[in-house]
Amino acid sequence: MSDASAIAAVTQTLQWLLQRHLAQAPDFDDTLVTARPLDTGRQKEKPNQLNLFLFQLQTSANWQSRSLPPVLGGEQPLALTLNYLLTAFGRHDDNERPFSHRLLGEAMRLLHEQPLLDSRAFALALASADGYATPQVERVRLTLKELPIDEIFKLWSGFQVPYRLSVVYEASVVLISARRRMPSPLPVLERHIAARNLLAPSLATVEFADGQPSARLGERFELSGRAFPGGATTVVFTHPEWADDRRVAPSEVSSTRIVAVLPNEPSDWPAGFYGVCVQFERRDDVRDGRPWRTNTISLPVAPELPDIPIVVTLSADASTVEIRLACRPKVWPAQRASLLLGDREVIAEPSAGASDALLFRVAHAVRGSFPVRLRVQGVDSLPRRLPQGSGAREEALEFVQAVIA
Repeated sequence: MSDASAIAAVTQTLQWLLQRHLAQAPDFDDTLVTARPLDTGRQKEKPNQLNLFLFQLQTSANWQSRSLPPVLGGEQPLALTLNYLLTAFGRHDDNERPFSHRLLGEAMRLLHEQPLLDSRAFALALASADGYATPQVERVRLTLKELPIDEIFKLWSGFQVPYRLSVVYEASVVLISARRRMPSPLPVLERHIAARNLLAPSLATVEFADGQPSARLGERFELSGRAFPGGATTVVFTHPEWADDRRVAPSEVSSTRIVAVLPNEPSDWPAGFYGVCVQFERRDDVRDGRPWRTNTISLPVAPELPDIPIVVTLSADASTVEIRLACRPKVWPAQRASLLLGDREVIAEPSAGASDALLFRVAHAVRGSFPVRLRVQGVDSLPRRLPQGSGAREEALEFVQAVIA
């Protein structure tokens, strides 16, 4: 790693690169590359001149949370970003031609073509000037930085010198290693780890019959995961409408799979999204008597449209339609229920309590047949085909038709 001379080494390498390049360019063989403050930067002889002024150092945010491999040793290094003001002075202050413009353009072209300072550039530059040895783990990248014009003028006015054409370059990252070394821990000779503690029981997915996206009451579902320990197993459900969780005993249990059936209780188990986890109790479990619980995943329960005629009533001017239908499970007062007619969503009229009969009012109705779905708390009823019924049923189906699979 580099020592405290890393900052000076970056400046010296930039000087060397610019000086070597400009010495080979036409009309710039007399160019001097300096690294002075702004008030003493200009040479009295007034040749072509580039001045590198290091005006700001910042810690590198990208390196704050990074750690180096142990082979590099030491504590976390100091990671810096250097900001240079590159100023061009033309020969005889540009009295003959705008040499400063050409000079700055030539310097910017070089830094654009060679934006990285690697170990070879450091070695050549520092060896040629008997400089500092400063190996870097990371290459130093040079980036043209846009500094607001008012910030540039503040910088020049602070030194009380007239402004000259300048650009700002950022050099990052420059690493300075800490001298204090980290203690080296003793090697581990033996490991004693209980195998059952390597992996905690966790749920990954839930699947429903026939590849459905959700389940209906009375249907089975399958939980998949890992490291299920066996023993007394319970599937635990939570719902926003419940004050307490509820539990269901599974029908099948293995180390990676649990199968259970949703209770067919439409009055107590509303549609919507449930949180589900699995609880395990084992006699040899040493956890202060507490059972294992997995993570919680989401389980959607879909509403259903029972095989009961949908009642459709038209207003006198045929501009509004009232649709009454039955649903299961019951929709609770705080739940949002809506009827999807094709691509149109109609919100159910509010109810005083939990209800399995819903009323929808559709304004500006258009006569026709529409596929229909019931949506409760974001979960849609599953597709099915309603059988043909009485004449009243067929009349209703002229305006409302259940989704066909």
